[in-house]
This record gives sequence, C-alpha cells and structure tokens, in this order.
Amino acid sequence: MSISNLTVEKFVAAYGEALSRADVRQISGFWAIPSLVVDEAATIAVTGSEQVEDFFQEAVAYYTHQGMVIADGTLEHFENLSDFIVSAAITWNIKDGQGGVLVQEKAHYLLQADEKGELLIRLFTPRV
Repeated sequence: MSISNLTVEKFVAAYGEALSRADVRQISGFWAIPSLVVDEAATIAVTGSEQVEDFFQEAVAYYTHQGMVIADGTLEHFENLSDFIVSAAITWNIKDGQGGVLVQEKAHYLLQADEKGELLIRLFTPRV
C-alpha cells in the first residue's frame, strides 16, 4: 500500500482551507504529536497541540495584518518513503481578497498516515 497523489492533494487543500479560515484549532489537528519544525535558525520539537495553536495564532495575526485571505497550496512533488510516510514539496501562494499573490512560500513536509489513513504533518521545513 502506498499513499496516492490524490490523498496528498486532498490534504493540501484541506490544510489550505484551515489556514485560510485562520482556524488555529483545526490547523493544529493537521499536526502529528510529536513533530518537528526544522529551519536555519532552530529545530523545534512540537510536543502538544497548544504549541501549534500558539504559533499559528501569531502567524495568523501577521498574515491578516498583511491582507492575507487565502492560503493556496500546490503540491509540487511527492514521494512515498514507506507505506505510511510521504515526502511532499508544497508551494503556498498567500493571496489577498482579489486573488493577488502577496507572498509565496515553499515548504517541505513529511506526512504520516494515522490509523484511519489521515495524513498528519510529522516534519516541516521551509525550502528555497
């Protein structure tokens, strides 16, 4: 068994909808506990959903102030690493109310299927 392209694209769409609604509780539901955030400045162990909610509360405030209305994700590439883990490169276009792109962010995720087959973020890192 492997994770399909359609399954990953559905994840990207659902996560983008939660980000667009600025629903920090729903956003945190997309994250596995524990998980990791790795960037050039630090590696952060995510040990609870409250930690995810706190981070995205600040991020949502920033993006809202910038005029963000829509987080539109595009799956650029994915690869099954096992039956339950997929590596995914996603580009996020952060858009205003008229659909204009304010910011483009690229990220790499390791997604892991839970016992119900739902994908969760196990690792996040920005990419160039």
